[in-house]
Amino acid sequence: MPLREIPFKPTAEADDLKRRLVAEWKKPTPGPGQPTQPLIIKEEWAPGRFRVYVVWDEWAQLSLQERGRIIMDSLEEAEGKEECLRVSLTWGLTSKEAPQIGLKLQDYE
Repeated sequence: MPLREIPFKPTAEADDLKRRLVAEWKKPTPGPGQPTQPLIIKEEWAPGRFRVYVVWDEWAQLSLQERGRIIMDSLEEAEGKEECLRVSLTWGLTSKEAPQIGLKLQDYE
């Protein structure tokens, strides 16, 4: 099967979301009573390997591919390339989409 490469062309909106997600990676919002989005869930599923879920209603208009790219780019900027290599899966979801894959958001509030 032929390989097709699709270049990533971030929009101004995607750049803004990435900037804000980098800030959340670097300095997570404190506990209860604070804004709950973006909610970053980093789940270890094997030693040294993670799945990353980011729940954020503000990116509802973006494709799953764009959301995944923003997650990985922001993680690399915040924590470095080595941390990105430990990630096996990313899901960028809205609060309505999260339960569809089994995420119970109340477990993370």
